[in-house]
Amino acid sequence: MRSVPLRFLPAVAAASLAVACWDAPVRESLEIEFRADGTARTTLLVRLDSPMEHGSGPDDPVRRRLAAKAAALEDGSDPWLARFDVADCPIQGGGWERNTGDLREFRRYMECANGRAALEALAGANLSVDLDAHEDTAELSIVL
Repeated sequence: MRSVPLRFLPAVAAASLAVACWDAPVRESLEIEFRADGTARTTLLVRLDSPMEHGSGPDDPVRRRLAAKAAALEDGSDPWLARFDVADCPIQGGGWERNTGDLREFRRYMECANGRAALEALAGANLSVDLDAHEDTAELSIVL
């Protein structure tokens, strides 16, 4: 094993801490799949760390954040869930995964009659989205 000179240890330690903290305790992703037949599917996926992986008590801020996010997903008050109330997306579903009582993964999807309806899940986000479809091609523009 190669030794690291002492003058580099603070930088190596800082980089190690940054990498260790990089993975957020709540990870959310929204995927929109545009299909060749003009329909679309929007899927929300939320992954949560176990509260026991963070802090040392129920008052720890990360534990409180995880508990609040899990509660909002379970009772339907999470802001993302309201965006799934779209008229042209009649097929909806989802699921969740628990580990020893803690919500670890939450999934919600909707099948939409067209791509524009699927994009309604982004309504209220701090960006501008436009879908321009012509016969065999489509162009999706997202402006932040």
